[in-house]
Amino acid sequence: MIKPLLILSVIFIASCSPKEVHLDQLVERQDVFFEINSETPFTGTIVNYHENGQLKSRSSVENGKDNGRVDHYYENGQLRKRQNHINGKLTGIQEQYYPDGQLEFKGTWKDNVEHGPYWIYFYNGQLSLKGNMKEGKYEGLRETYTREG
Repeated sequence: MIKPLLILSVIFIASCSPKEVHLDQLVERQDVFFEINSETPFTGTIVNYHENGQLKSRSSVENGKDNGRVDHYYENGQLRKRQNHINGKLTGIQEQYYPDGQLEFKGTWKDNVEHGPYWIYFYNGQLSLKGNMKEGKYEGLRETYTREG
């Protein structure tokens, strides 16, 4: 009795896991992702790989649009960019990194437009510039720093 229950549990858990597909298995129509030969917008995870086999990107998608975290990677496997999307629009914090993993940029977005505080860093990790954006335009004072801080 325990074995059939265990097997059913594994099948149930696997069927509840979000579907993961390679970008090549999808088509984009009017900014909405669909699996090839499907009329239903895709929901699940989209992955893409560099030629060397390293993960290039991983996107959470709901009803055919990015919804949740979207990560992009360098060929060396380091995280290049981390974004958050809501219904296909970049919203929330975006972080961008140098190839060695050091933070390069951190900013705030709302509906695909930079909106809120941002920080830019030198390659050595020191803060280079900080400021604020409002609806894609600079707002207020911006502070700049030397490489030594």
